Amino acid sequence: MRQIAGALVAAMLAAAPVAAQEFTLRASHSAAPTEPYHIGLADFAERVGAATGGRVAVEIFPANQLGNEREAIEGVQLGTVDMAVPANAVFTNFVPDLIALDMPFLFDDQDHLERALNGPLVDVINEAAAGRGFRVLGLYTAGVRHIMTRDRVIESLADLAGLSIRTMQNPAHVAAFNAMGANATPLAYGELYGAIQAGVVDGAEAANTNYEAQKFYEVAPNWAMVSWTVLISPLIMSEAKFQSMPADIQAALMAAGRESAVVERAAYAASDAEKLATIEAQGVTITRPDATEFREAVASVLEQFIVTDAQKRMIELIEAAR
Repeated sequence: MRQIAGALVAAMLAAAPVAAQEFTLRASHSAAPTEPYHIGLADFAERVGAATGGRVAVEIFPANQLGNEREAIEGVQLGTVDMAVPANAVFTNFVPDLIALDMPFLFDDQDHLERALNGPLVDVINEAAAGRGFRVLGLYTAGVRHIMTRDRVIESLADLAGLSIRTMQNPAHVAAFNAMGANATPLAYGELYGAIQAGVVDGAEAANTNYEAQKFYEVAPNWAMVSWTVLISPLIMSEAKFQSMPADIQAALMAAGRESAVVERAAYAASDAEKLATIEAQGVTITRPDATEFREAVASVLEQFIVTDAQKRMIELIEAAR
């Protein structure tokens, strides 16, 4: 009798409906599989799979396998890439209003960052992005940014004067370092180590995590912790692709995007804290200049770039979260 009952149960389980996979989304990012971007996307994939009963699968392609950040954004536009996590400094080439997120000294600390990025700011960002054909599912980060230098120790703003500092190819970053007295030098990230080693540039900006991971301390052993910005990295997909999906899947993507962003940001904050000890162990000269004069030097950058209503609203919401 037990055998018959067991057979019946087994037959019932075998006949139980299993949700068929309807969508496979290819997600691109530039970091290694061990870094926070990947941790965030893995969390996103797990949440989406659970929320949709397996109807949506997310395949993650790390380390620029689907192209560099700009190419990945273009892939999202063309439909060859479904999702990407580019640095906002690159994404502003496609959604200019988001340059507001690249302003210097926007966030006081991690708590302020979390309050701002978990609030209505995401909705304003999405309004701007939708007009350019994108959907922002969440806001990842790439750490609090400091300044590395090859020869000169930075103990005050005056020490930056005349130094060639590598920046991303982003007008706000260029303007910020020029305002601080440096000669901002946009340069591809992959060329940075060799450029510092050869003296093409005197230094660059980075977070603890990538400063340590890329061993920049070997060629730029001076680390000034000025916290000049937090690099925001939106998790994006095509607005057309998003709108083509059923409403319940749209809701799952949005919820997973915001929730995974919290996980990713926490991972980056933890990584930055952990890597500082590793940096110190490498004999790096670490300074903590007073940020007041740096903030004062870049005040004009906001006046220069924050001009549209959307940009002003973003800054207002970040200020309100203090």
